[in-house]
Amino acid sequence: MMLDLIVRGISNVLSPISYNYVAHNQLDELCRQIVRSQKYLAFLIALSMALLCGFSRPLLYHWLGEDFTGLSGLMWVMISGCFVSLLSHPLYAVNRALNQVRIPAVVTICFGLMNIILGIILLKYTSLGLYSVAYSTLFSLVCKNLLFDTLYSSHILKSSWWVFLKGPFFVLALFIPSSLLFQLTNYIVDLHSFPKFILMILASVTIYSSICFFAVMKKSDREFIFSLLHINSIFVRDDKGE
Repeated sequence: MMLDLIVRGISNVLSPISYNYVAHNQLDELCRQIVRSQKYLAFLIALSMALLCGFSRPLLYHWLGEDFTGLSGLMWVMISGCFVSLLSHPLYAVNRALNQVRIPAVVTICFGLMNIILGIILLKYTSLGLYSVAYSTLFSLVCKNLLFDTLYSSHILKSSWWVFLKGPFFVLALFIPSSLLFQLTNYIVDLHSFPKFILMILASVTIYSSICFFAVMKKSDREFIFSLLHINSIFVRDDKGE
């Protein structure tokens, strides 16, 4: 929920920028900015998902108790589909800016109904139990957010069909190895101790951030982040001066 609020907040900041590009008919530049925002969001989303999934068993142990650690697999299914929904937020401003909201609204309703119907069918005719609802939700999210939203946005912006698919696959490229490595630490380190669990979380975040910053990000990305930090430091100095 908190991650969703953060992504929504960042996406809302991008909305006026999207309107400005559409007003000046700079659709190519708008595409580049959306791809760039998805790339930076991917680092945050992949880290959050990897921590929640990789440390799902100790997290459930400390949060709800040992009896609930068996639900770690359910957390993997539910959380692994969140990234497609989160990365779609920057695309919603495009629909509003181009006044193309009718078709996405109808499609959203259709996939919502499909989610309910599929969940009921799986729950009634299979032995999946809680996983039936998780799988139906995952399938609906992937179909609606990963396939429809990305392809429809690229269509109305008259760009390549695959341009907004790079963000979700980039998240997967970060999430899969990170979550597996975090999962591996459960078998190496005893995380039943809460201080050890917190220290492992902090160490994982530090290692992940360092690898992404120095190995995954391009030089232009690092320079952009430094420029943002420099701007923020100027504002802080100005506030102190006043």
